[in-house]
Amino acid sequence: KGAIALLDTEYSYWMSGNNVVNVQHAGRVHVLNRYYARTELPRPESYREDVACADVARTSGGMTSTDSQLFRDLATVAESGWDFSARWFAWDEIDEVDQGANAGLHCSAATRVIPVDLNAILYRMERNLARAHMTLGTVTHKQQQQQRHSSDAANVAGRGSGGGESEARCLNRERSEYYSAAALARREAMNSLLWDDSVGRWRDGWLTEEANGIDDDDDGD
Repeated sequence: KGAIALLDTEYSYWMSGNNVVNVQHAGRVHVLNRYYARTELPRPESYREDVACADVARTSGGMTSTDSQLFRDLATVAESGWDFSARWFAWDEIDEVDQGANAGLHCSAATRVIPVDLNAILYRMERNLARAHMTLGTVTHKQQQQQRHSSDAANVAGRGSGGGESEARCLNRERSEYYSAAALARREAMNSLLWDDSVGRWRDGWLTEEANGIDDDDDGD
């Protein structure tokens, strides 16, 4: 039970703040997730490299992000565990004249990416938590039934706590239904937004710069 509570907390983190993106498509609003570092400063462990990267971005042309946005994107790339990959490059902004010859870390735009693997992991997490909460509810129900049908004095005394167990079972069932609905919604969102029928697989999604301009009250934490 303790482990499930920790997983609930972890899930709540991913479903809060700028880790969440709402995308309108075909008359519906889909909810998916992204990596989003809560900083606008150079990384302490790579301060010199990040400042130099920002200098390159200002002088090379083709990129429109500010220093603070680039620092956030570099930290986001590191947070993703894919440090560092051209997967995060904003190829639509890279100067087409040099055919990407000057592409580098200064082209990183990780906060605009809706990573397909992250959302697949969260989809599995939602399904697992739905099962876990349903199992907890079932176990609690069985324990309550045993108490009701026992004439043992200890079990009779335990019957008084049956109401609390019943409430816990109902809460677990509600949480299970919540996660099941979330998993279904995520699957529909991934199929609508990330599936590429031309190659028969899911791909990363990309947000526009306008959609990415979200205020973050947690900057610098």
